[in-house]
Amino acid sequence: MDFNIDATLKDMLAAIEGKLSADWAKIKDIATGFFNDSKLRLQTLAEARINNEISDNFLQKRLADEKNLQQANFDTLKIIAKSDAQQAINAAFDVLEGAIKKAISI
Repeated sequence: MDFNIDATLKDMLAAIEGKLSADWAKIKDIATGFFNDSKLRLQTLAEARINNEISDNFLQKRLADEKNLQQANFDTLKIIAKSDAQQAINAAFDVLEGAIKKAISI
């Protein structure tokens, strides 16, 4: 298994930064906190899928829940438009899903 949650979270935050570059300085610390709060859940889901303990379908449902949680977190900031927040969260979770798929194929 070649999955590192810390590196993946860093990449997820970079994906958000790429989508919200104009506002990133304002929200960097808060966004980092949001994802650090989810770290254990995301790591547990990733490892369970990598170890074939859960299906892709189950993973997708749980990741949808996590996306909704992060969407709610970002919506509370009231700094960025909702569509921008959704794009940023989608970009971050694309990174997570890519890291999981990469770890499975190794």
